[in-house]
Amino acid sequence: MKFTKNHYIASFLTTILLSSCLNTELMKEKSFFKDLSAYVEDFENEENFKRYWSDDSQNTKEIKYKLENNHIKLTTAKGTKERAKIKFNKTNLTFGTYEWRVYVPKMRLSENCSIGAFLYRDDKHELDFEIGSGNSKDRKEVAAKRNELLLFCTSQQSPYGSTIAKIKEENWCNLKLELSAGLKNYYLAEWYLNGDKVFELQLDYGRRFKFEALCSLENIHFIGDKPTSVENYTYFDSFKYKAFLK
Repeated sequence: MKFTKNHYIASFLTTILLSSCLNTELMKEKSFFKDLSAYVEDFENEENFKRYWSDDSQNTKEIKYKLENNHIKLTTAKGTKERAKIKFNKTNLTFGTYEWRVYVPKMRLSENCSIGAFLYRDDKHELDFEIGSGNSKDRKEVAAKRNELLLFCTSQQSPYGSTIAKIKEENWCNLKLELSAGLKNYYLAEWYLNGDKVFELQLDYGRRFKFEALCSLENIHFIGDKPTSVENYTYFDSFKYKAFLK
């Protein structure tokens, strides 16, 4: 078939139109997430999950999470440095409450695996819940029993601050992080376990630093004394977000 000048013009215009439509949809999606002020994720709907969440894993060759029995299940293989992570697609999180309901399984003592529920901007602006066996020094410090794991509530920097609480294995727990206005209207961060406040810290920065919210299961060296010897897993049952509107 011989293509005329008109054919090329029509093809070019079609490409421009499709590109314009795609850009419009992307802008609508960005605007939707920017304006989102409250959200509840119950990990029951595949379509919702694909819209509201993205993969943020590291050191993995395959997807390490899946929707299963109205939960999201994350796994890591033994002896690896896999870091399975999913990220909420709203990227401008500031003042508000953030809640995760997570299953705490049985874990091998002092092995390098951590369940994470956290807010992240960069390495200097990160607020964490991390659950793992902990190393032998940390376990001894808090007199942890064999059926207890350690819950680390941490601000990585600006300023650094951390505390350790004990948490029973083979149980569901509710984790809540609340960011309210403190001194100079900077973030005042409060960490809650099953409704009880376990840590509070006045931060050195405010809403100019916006966060992303994540769920994770990571084989990371600083949570224990040795590599993992079994496959680890966890379940997240829900994530809830509610902004403090001004």
